[in-house]
Amino acid sequence: RALAMLNAMVASQVDWSEIWREVKRQQRMGHPIAEHIHSLNLEQNEFKLLLADPEVEEVEAEGTEDRPMEVVSLDLNLSAHANVARLHARRKETREKTSRTQTHAEAAIKSAERKAHQDMQKFDLKQTIRRVRQNWWFEKYIWFISSENYLVISGHDAIQTEQLFL
Repeated sequence: RALAMLNAMVASQVDWSEIWREVKRQQRMGHPIAEHIHSLNLEQNEFKLLLADPEVEEVEAEGTEDRPMEVVSLDLNLSAHANVARLHARRKETREKTSRTQTHAEAAIKSAERKAHQDMQKFDLKQTIRRVRQNWWFEKYIWFISSENYLVISGHDAIQTEQLFL
């Protein structure tokens, strides 16, 4: 009804500011349709309507509490059915984007947890290797075990060789 009312005003070639003043006057008088008109944007042929959420409306039908209202943009060039179809298409698209985002976020979290677990396992393995094997005093020199099972040690330079003989 708001769409038809505004289209009739625009078709009668009333000045846009006059249309907005008339809507405000009707709101003050308590007109049920005018009370739901939030704003007019006639340059882009649209207006914003305050609508109650139908799911919340059913629950609070018996109460006199304020219901949350949602601002919905409607196109004056489209019919009521076309506006509803456009709104439902946007709602469906938003719902699909949200579900895709949640799916990808869950996958990213699982991947990060898996990588963190692998990193912790690598770190634990390195720590156990370090704890198991300790360096001997001669490992800072050149060394090997001979075929007769002797430990053969040599210095890297003259200073290390002198240290071996002390």
